[in-house]
Amino acid sequence: MTLKSKKKVASEVSAVSVSASSAEIRASSRAEKKLARAEAKIAKMLARAEKRAEKIVARANTKARKIMEAAEKRKLAQAQKAQKKAEKAKNVAEAVVVKEKKQYKVRNWAEYNESLRKRGEIGIYLSPELLAAWRAVKKKVVGERQYPDCIIEMCLIVHSLYRLALRQVQGFVRDLLQKMGYGNLPVPDYSTICRRQADIFVGQSLDYDENGEIHIALDSTGLKVYGEGEWKVRQHGYSKHRTWMKLHIAIDTQTQKIVVAKLTTNSVHDGTVAVDLLTGKTEQIASFRGDGAYDGFEVRKMLGESITQIIPPPENAVIQSDTENNPLPPHLKQRNEAVDSIAATGRAEWKKDVGYHIRSLNEVVMFRYKSTFGDRLQARKFENQVTEVLLKCKVLNVFVETGMPVSVLTA
Repeated sequence: MTLKSKKKVASEVSAVSVSASSAEIRASSRAEKKLARAEAKIAKMLARAEKRAEKIVARANTKARKIMEAAEKRKLAQAQKAQKKAEKAKNVAEAVVVKEKKQYKVRNWAEYNESLRKRGEIGIYLSPELLAAWRAVKKKVVGERQYPDCIIEMCLIVHSLYRLALRQVQGFVRDLLQKMGYGNLPVPDYSTICRRQADIFVGQSLDYDENGEIHIALDSTGLKVYGEGEWKVRQHGYSKHRTWMKLHIAIDTQTQKIVVAKLTTNSVHDGTVAVDLLTGKTEQIASFRGDGAYDGFEVRKMLGESITQIIPPPENAVIQSDTENNPLPPHLKQRNEAVDSIAATGRAEWKKDVGYHIRSLNEVVMFRYKSTFGDRLQARKFENQVTEVLLKCKVLNVFVETGMPVSVLTA
């Protein structure tokens, strides 16, 4: 090999070695860059993972704190509730221990006995005005009413008081007139009585005391329209749908007379009826007593601030705020006072202080109604039912006028 060839080979070998060295350097550089990128990526992933872990831990801590706070609130509420129950049980126990049944004695037994006998006399409904109107009845003219309302009313009173069917009422009145020497007077037949019952007017008026005031207690009771008796339902279950009506009665607590009454379906709220019954009649009402069903803003607004409102607010009632932008209506001041007084002294003590239990006289009147006439309605049409209950209330007022027991508290 010549010298020139050797030099050529040596240069080629040197070039190859330089090329290989540069390739190694480039490969090493690329590897270092990849490693750096991988390390940076791993660092970012670790940082994100740490942030996520911190967020998860923070959320878990927040949730745990909320759970602990809720548990503490529940424990506190349960403790307060248990304390209230304990206080209530203590008050009841003290009341049971301290309370002694009051004994009353009737001082006018002779007069009261006689008044109870008079309640069965038909003569108290046969006034001279009624007999004069009966004697003035003329022969039937087509298109005109033969009998005035007072005669139909008396027949319906016999129908309710003695619990007779309308045909028996016709026979009873006919025989009564014959025994009184008025056998020539005409007697309305049962179909006329039934038809006229729908539109007869039964007046109601408020009786005021010597001060020109009246004290009202209002409540409602149920009257059965149709349905099976309790014994059959208890023994064999019911097979027919039972329907009830609600009779709303407002009484004068001083005389126990029914001053106003209204019959509604059982779906009508007591507060709505109170507004309908007493709107426009509140000028001379001194006080109003009713249960919690009448604790509505509309009822209190109708009563106004001049009438003493003896209505217990619910257990969760709060005092209505009085601000400059939202001033307290005058008719709600008594409600706030009741809520404040109940919170201070207790519900039972508040009822004693304000005389709430006088409202129980309404229950006495309802018992008198059902013991006299039963708990059923005789009529089937709603218009006839309204007249029926109003006449029964009128009869109960006659009972009160004939005589009531005078009771005194004994030692």
